[in-house]
Amino acid sequence: MGLNNFMQVNFLRRLLYLFVILLFTQPAFAQRLVARKLFDHARAIRVIGETAYVVSGSGLFIYDITDRAHPNLLSSLLINNNSSFDLEVSPPHAYVLSGEVHFENSTITVVNIANRAKPVIVSQYQDFTGTQAKDFILRGETLIVSNANHLDFLTVSDPREIRKITSLHVTPEGGTIQSFTRDGFVLYASYRYLNRSGVVAVDTVNRRNPKILSRIKYAGNDKDRPVPISLAVSNHVLYVGRNGQKISFYDVSNPANLKSSGTLSVTAFGLMAESNFLFAQTSDQKVAVYDITTPLSPRLVREVEWSGSTTGMDFDPVQLNAFVQWTELGRSGFAILKFKNDGTYEVQSSKPSVYGSDVEEKDGVTFITGSNKLASVERVPGRKDVRELGNIAFFELLGSMEIRNSRAYISTVDSESKPGIRIVDVSDPAHMQELGYLELDAAEVPPETSQPRFDVQQNVMVLALKKTGLAIYNVSNGAFQHVSTFQTPAKELSLNATIRDGIAFLCTSRLNADTPNNELNLYTIDVQNPARPKMIAKFRNFDTGDIINDLKVDGSFLYIAGAERGSLQRQHGSGKLYIFSIETPEKPVLLSKTFTGSGPQSKSGDAEEIKIQSDVAYLADGVDGITIFDLSDKSNPIRVGTLNTPSLARGVSLDDQNQIHVADSVCYLLFR
Repeated sequence: MGLNNFMQVNFLRRLLYLFVILLFTQPAFAQRLVARKLFDHARAIRVIGETAYVVSGSGLFIYDITDRAHPNLLSSLLINNNSSFDLEVSPPHAYVLSGEVHFENSTITVVNIANRAKPVIVSQYQDFTGTQAKDFILRGETLIVSNANHLDFLTVSDPREIRKITSLHVTPEGGTIQSFTRDGFVLYASYRYLNRSGVVAVDTVNRRNPKILSRIKYAGNDKDRPVPISLAVSNHVLYVGRNGQKISFYDVSNPANLKSSGTLSVTAFGLMAESNFLFAQTSDQKVAVYDITTPLSPRLVREVEWSGSTTGMDFDPVQLNAFVQWTELGRSGFAILKFKNDGTYEVQSSKPSVYGSDVEEKDGVTFITGSNKLASVERVPGRKDVRELGNIAFFELLGSMEIRNSRAYISTVDSESKPGIRIVDVSDPAHMQELGYLELDAAEVPPETSQPRFDVQQNVMVLALKKTGLAIYNVSNGAFQHVSTFQTPAKELSLNATIRDGIAFLCTSRLNADTPNNELNLYTIDVQNPARPKMIAKFRNFDTGDIINDLKVDGSFLYIAGAERGSLQRQHGSGKLYIFSIETPEKPVLLSKTFTGSGPQSKSGDAEEIKIQSDVAYLADGVDGITIFDLSDKSNPIRVGTLNTPSLARGVSLDDQNQIHVADSVCYLLFR
């Protein structure tokens, strides 16, 4: 056969294979969500009568709060586009704003809540430009949304089809609207543009022709800009919270002529005004409560400890109940607080929820790490739900997890940022028991993560120690017995490791003097005799990067999931998949390196964890959900599908029924 014919045949075979993958695999992944467990982190709360509507990153929760001491969950609705963070309610509809994370598309989801037990998605709207929409507010049948540097006015007269009426530019191109509040027909919006910021008053009486009435202007430099980040209004007084500045308040009885009326004694980054109270979030764990019965003469009643946020809270002036986002022990949910006239409060009820970190499946039982808890769950037959079999809680936050035989090995970090590893007996999922704990030096944890990186096979654990190299432990009796350490050069940082069949693979980074980037190296180490580890190969500078999140060996191939340092909005970024041939461990061969993400320049993915099944790779890819690659040609992996998740996909696991288990930061999802 000639070379050209040979290449054509190979191309046709590959094309046919991809067609089969796409025909039978991708649609099923995209459509077959068979079970889920949503975590209620209460980003925003709205109370209508005896019903509380709570939006979490995973979607919408509806509670009956007739008994304030025992809120009863009526329903939860997965909004599986982007992480949700804001909410407006006007029965029979709720409006949910999603898309807070960088690279996500802003989305407004309309939900019919006529039947509180069965909310139904009616429609979605995504006609936004520029950056993420940061805030929205409902006035009658009009939604007003911050869209980059302008306000979009949308009609929801027909909830099945949201339509844009008009837009109003607030700042020049490049500016952003931060937040807003409403006083009757006047909207107050905070904004920033270059080294300027301010608040604008907008007349919304005619929604087709909104008009700017006046502005409050602030000046500042790039280093310390007093940007207004939170607004509240009550009885024609506007309160403005600016970063690093005391709260300002203004007489807005004439919106065309805003009058500065004074400042309060505290700084605040979160404000909420309702009835005769002003709540000002002054710092972590503290809220100043003001009596604003006389609006232009606020009186500090008390500064109270508050394990939560004023952002997204609601207030019931009849029963003096505050419905707030609540945080405790690394968990987040909502709480109902009963306020007294002296500004103190008591907690009537609290509904904390975990954050998902990792997931593993074993013998039909799914194990999930989230916040400070390891939980075991199983699917409820005939329903898109799971039930908890058991859980075990710790004083540390739990992260990545590996299950080997009847034990779970879990990375941890405590409140003082001290990392460690716990071993848990999971042979009885309903009654899990702690076996051992290894405390680590924080200076030895790989950079850009607070979690130790390790792997276990049989009774041998290999652990990447940042400054030292590869530590080897015997874990046969459920405890940690240090056996030996393989030392790496002083200028290299150990990032992550795995072990298979007596061979360990260790990834390190080293600052390259010629570039601002770190070069990545791969060590192959013989640990068949754990007491005498021996390097048998070193592959130098296979790429530049900062983070190695996961390594997996499957057959004669090594798969590595890596990323770069992230921004303030994201932990990682620029996720990559590396594939090595390790058929001859002494001579590893780099076959390919591929960006995992689907965002701009394919750099949106995080490449957190990887699982291999036959010639398909499943990557927990952060904001991109689960990314699926065809690996039939290891030198050219091809993306063949994505499983969308609400927020950040952190962990992925596969079971023997070809089901895909996903740990998203705000929920657990099961796909078939």
